[in-house]
Amino acid sequence: MGKEDSEGAEVMKFKKGEGEMLTVIHTHVLSISSIFFLLGGPVWVCSGAFRNLMTITYEGPAGQVLRQCIFPNRLLQVR
Repeated sequence: MGKEDSEGAEVMKFKKGEGEMLTVIHTHVLSISSIFFLLGGPVWVCSGAFRNLMTITYEGPAGQVLRQCIFPNRLLQVR
């Protein structure tokens, strides 16, 4: 695994102990999950705003078209 037995190695590499490996894994898991949640918050907020925008821009005209299909003789009143 490591190069601790080789005297001619340019870079000395040593095996990591179990505790050190657990520390490395836990710090990576915690840091990556915190980055995920910090970036996920703004995406979640923006997706809600986008959903509201789509509701306004899509359901308004779609409702007017549906209303014209159901009541063809009524005129639309602009508010």
